Amino acid sequence: MKRILLIAIACWLGLSESEQLCAQQQREHQPLFVSRNKFMPRGWMFAPGLTYMFPAQGQRDEVRSVFSENTIDTLYRGTFTSAGRPGFCFEAGRHHFLNRFYLLHHIDYGARFTLYRGIEDFSGSVRVDSAMVAVQNRGKFSEGFAGVFFNASNTWQVADNKWIHNSLGFHADYRVISSRNYEGPVTGMLQQFPQDFMLQLHYKIGFGWRPEPGIYLMPSLETPILTLVPLDDGKSTLPYFSSRYRPVIFSVRIMFLDKMKNMGPECGNQPRNGGFPDGVDKEKPGKHEGSKLFGPDVKSRRARIKGGG
Repeated sequence: MKRILLIAIACWLGLSESEQLCAQQQREHQPLFVSRNKFMPRGWMFAPGLTYMFPAQGQRDEVRSVFSENTIDTLYRGTFTSAGRPGFCFEAGRHHFLNRFYLLHHIDYGARFTLYRGIEDFSGSVRVDSAMVAVQNRGKFSEGFAGVFFNASNTWQVADNKWIHNSLGFHADYRVISSRNYEGPVTGMLQQFPQDFMLQLHYKIGFGWRPEPGIYLMPSLETPILTLVPLDDGKSTLPYFSSRYRPVIFSVRIMFLDKMKNMGPECGNQPRNGGFPDGVDKEKPGKHEGSKLFGPDVKSRRARIKGGG
């Protein structure tokens, strides 16, 4: 778990530093966000996706025995085989582009629903009464969690309309759906499950592009890196039956920008109020260094809004 946490933090910082170095060497890119009096640097986002529970150990041999009246009694002996099954997730919330922080370029937050599914097979022998009985057990689980999330992201622009999204965040989930079924005797087997409420830190990496102004698409992968509630020794995997599983979420973020409100005819097309003279392409963004996310019109627009123009 500590190794995963360190790797995630190193990736977040490493990609952030790489962005600054590459920005000095690569050609200038068009900014990802250019309002041109049309869009605000914030908006709504939606993220449908799939979940999968990767087993911490796909297959393992295990024996459990106890001492009884100076003898050793075997409770079970056999092989556990764990596997995930596809589930789904959906997120909805708000996102903001930021322009005043060195490593932090974007944040998003909102509500989500995730469905985790998996199986555990056991093949071996289990003590029933005073005899060992050969068994083929199978356990299945399907559980849904509703919760909230927050992500703080660094954006490394690699092309005019493309970037790498590198995020650290947290999610707080509460179990709202639970279906568990285990076939066969479980004498002596340790069976555990997540608590109803969980708080975890997670790492997310994505690759995004802007198909047109005001719309952003970003496929991404997310996995927990630290469990805070319950602490559970900080493990980032989840217990189901006698195995542990790592949740991985693949989602596609669809992000929109809010349109600016109509500022009225008196402020509409005057150059001093952000208008453009004849012959100037209003849609064409200006150039800037690769490490900047905002076009040159943003500061003047902010000053104009504060001044009441």
